[in-house]
Amino acid sequence: MTLDQAVRPARSRRERLGLPQLRGAGPLLTASLVDSAGSGLFLPYALLYFLDTTRLPLTTIGVALSAAAALALPCAALFGPLVDRIGARAAVVLANAVQAAGFLGYLAAGAAWQITAFGFLANAGQSLFWTANGALVTLVGAPGDRARWFGLLRVVRNAGTGTGALLAAVLASGAGPTGGRLVVAADAGSFLLAAGVLARWRPPAIAAAPAPAAAPAPAVPPAPAAPCGYRRVLADRSFAALNAVTLLLVLNLLAVPLVLTLYTTRLLGRPAWVAGLLIAGNTALVAALQTPLAELLRRRHGPRRLRLAAAMFAASAVLLWSADAAGTGWVAVGLVAGLLAFTLGEIICSPVLPDLVAALAPPGLSGRYFALHQTCWSLAAVLAPSLFTRLLNRGSAWLWTALLAVACLAYLLATGIERPRGGQRPAARTGAAGAPRGPTMV
Repeated sequence: MTLDQAVRPARSRRERLGLPQLRGAGPLLTASLVDSAGSGLFLPYALLYFLDTTRLPLTTIGVALSAAAALALPCAALFGPLVDRIGARAAVVLANAVQAAGFLGYLAAGAAWQITAFGFLANAGQSLFWTANGALVTLVGAPGDRARWFGLLRVVRNAGTGTGALLAAVLASGAGPTGGRLVVAADAGSFLLAAGVLARWRPPAIAAAPAPAAAPAPAVPPAPAAPCGYRRVLADRSFAALNAVTLLLVLNLLAVPLVLTLYTTRLLGRPAWVAGLLIAGNTALVAALQTPLAELLRRRHGPRRLRLAAAMFAASAVLLWSADAAGTGWVAVGLVAGLLAFTLGEIICSPVLPDLVAALAPPGLSGRYFALHQTCWSLAAVLAPSLFTRLLNRGSAWLWTALLAVACLAYLLATGIERPRGGQRPAARTGAAGAPRGPTMV
């Protein structure tokens, strides 16, 4: 054994597989699996559910869902200070409870205004969840392990989404309004169960007593407090470019699950279980490929990975369009190849986006960075239902051409995102092991 081998610690099996340190994080993974299963239950069948349980036309349903998301759009900016005060774990528990209330309301929704009102609750709860969710990662993972954590949670959530989509296909297939209501009730129950799991969880970083802080040197004045407002966040040009790219990529991420069931059943004439099988395949691929692909691309800086994801989304739009445009014999090939390209884009960009936000945010402002970043997701949720249902109503060419253009624009704008030195700004680095890492909100 050489001296270098004796000094250098051997990489553990966990590190070789690209997995983060999992100690004390079982409830976090369980809650992620449960509430994502609920999302998988409802998201692919949202439009069909309201078509089956109300007398509203498709375009009205799309406008009602968009209006709900629009009303919830300012919530992310308001939730940043709230999460700083009550903590990430409590905020996620509250978020799951609010989402459960919204989905229980869907059981009684029959008019457009009711869809909008209960949709506001669901969207506000989701906004609070994603504003606080990144903080849970900082409670269990060090900065160097953070990207792996985001990747692992993405695998877990996709596994839950796929399980929910398959269960929804069983519950809703041929059962009409009754099956749809079973799906919605199960979704509400999943959020309540996830809230209960997290309410009893004590994250290691919270349970452990913080190490005493070192006394500052007398000659060095204390660092000035970080600004309490959003002015410095809005002045960050690289963060602004990241938010623009996020909006465009999230439109792609939301569009395919939203319209896939409607596209395969109403335009391609396939049964509803085909869409459920495709979504399940998507989640299985994410579970299988997220960790190895993330490790393979780990040495590429974030903006390059975002450009690669945009290219995959562009390819997905072309292939899914070809399922309708190229004739009956190409339908299966176009759907499978299009979902494969979409899945690769999802795997590549999903862990990168929150990791770049965490790397760009200086101490004391990470909550507001994540709040504004979540606003981009919320804005995409506002635009997606109304925009994509209207485009699909005009024909598949309109829908897939628009998504192709969105992906190409994201590719171009990603060049404006600067890579923080060493993957993280010096000001955002943590102190000694065991010391507090600043605000729990990220």
